[in-house]
Order: sequence, then structure tokens, then C-alpha cells
Amino acid sequence: ALGYVVGGLVSHAWGWRAAFFVAGIPGLVLALAALRVPDPPRVPEEAGAIAPAPSIGTRPGMLAPLLQTLTLYGKLARQGSYTLTVLGYAAYTFAVGGLAYWMPTFLERARNVPVSQATTGFGAIVVVTGFVGTFLGGWLGDYCLRYSRQSYLWLSGLATLVALPLTVATLRSAAPATFYPALVAAELLLFMSTGPINSVIVGLVSPAQRASAVALSVLAIHSLGDVISPPLIGALSDQTSLGAAVLLVPVAVAVSGLFWIAAAVHCRRQGVQA
Repeated sequence: ALGYVVGGLVSHAWGWRAAFFVAGIPGLVLALAALRVPDPPRVPEEAGAIAPAPSIGTRPGMLAPLLQTLTLYGKLARQGSYTLTVLGYAAYTFAVGGLAYWMPTFLERARNVPVSQATTGFGAIVVVTGFVGTFLGGWLGDYCLRYSRQSYLWLSGLATLVALPLTVATLRSAAPATFYPALVAAELLLFMSTGPINSVIVGLVSPAQRASAVALSVLAIHSLGDVISPPLIGALSDQTSLGAAVLLVPVAVAVSGLFWIAAAVHCRRQGVQA
């Protein structure tokens, strides 16, 4: 989120190429710092739950590990609660990714906001709502566990559906007194699912499958989400208008919330905590 603010200021002062250097340096620093971070020790219950993967035949080389990986991913894909959660997460990432990419341009073109103000203003909104929404969603998810074992999914689904009309108001209203408060409220509600949904993904599988479950989730949410939403919105904008194309975002928000509600119902029927 700070990248929008800093990148917008740098782009305004020295051009868009300079903004890429500023945005890339923190990533390189983080990568170097991560090399010094040791793996955390396993707690006793996790250490006992992780067993060596069963061998598949006597096939040499990389074939056996590949088959083991595909078998595990196939098992995860057939797990209804996991699949519903990840598909909802993919729709959510589609919406958030499309909104993040196109919102500054939308504010500039459709709302006549100066380009520097559009990038820094939107970035500031994302910074604040990201911090507040993420912490609030995590706290509420844990608090609501006393009332429902599927509180993480219920909270994420309901918060996302409540964000739907606010997202529509953001993209349809021309009055700054309407679309800015709607944008803040919508972003706040959308960020509330960040902690709960990631907890659901690792909680639905055994400790031995957590890394694979997260890996498959990351692949799915990006390949079906923010990898395709910016060019898809851009292509639709070329055929119609940016104002019409960004309405794909609330559609994805609705799909996300419905998938998470369906996952909560599925987990409740199976008596699974999520």
C-alpha cells in the first residue's frame, strides 16, 4: 500500500521509471533478510503428525515425487471445504487485484482527480484500511469462535457481501462525498477476511499438508485472480468504457462472499472448525 503512495510521489517528481527502482529495492532487502531466518521448531503435536510421504512404486528420478505431489493436490481439490474456500479466495483476489490496479486510473479518468492525488490518496486509503481491517477481522474471527466453529468463514463471507453495495457505490457515484467514504468502508470490510481465510486454509488440512495447501492456494488465487483481472478489465474497457469495465469488481466480490458462505455451510454440516 505504501508503494502506491511513494511510487506516486516518485513518479510525479522523476517519472514512472524511477518508481520501479524505489518499489523493487525493499523486495531485495527482504529477500536477503529472509536468508537469515531459521525454520521455526515443530511443536510436539505437529512433529508427531508429520510422517514421511508414502512411496509410489519404484519409479526412479523425479517421477515418484511428482506423482506424490499430484496425488496430494488432487486430494486437496476433492476436499469440498478447501476447494470452496480457495475459489472464494480467487474471486476475492480477482476483485482486490482489479481494484488496486485500476482504481487510480479510474479516479483520474472518471472522477477527474489529479493523477498524483489519485495514486497517493488511494494508497493512503489502502494503508489505513489494510492495517485496521486486517487486525479487526482477525480479532473478530477469534472472538466469534465462541459462537460458531465456522466463524472465520462466516465473518469473511458476510463482511465481503456487506462490502458489495459499498463497492458498487464507489464505482457508480460521481460525488466525492459519496464515493470516498464508500471506498474506505468497502476496503475496510474486504481486508477483514485476510487473517481468517488464511487460517481456514491451513486449518482444514493436517500439519503435513499445510505447505502444499498454501502453495496450491497461492497458485489458484493468483492465476484465477489478480493475474487475469487487470488485463480483462482493460480489454473490456477498450470495448466499452473504464466505468463499465470496473463493474467486474463487484461481481467478483459477490462471488467471493457466496463461495465463503457455501464453505461455512459445508463445514458446519461436516462438523469441521473453520
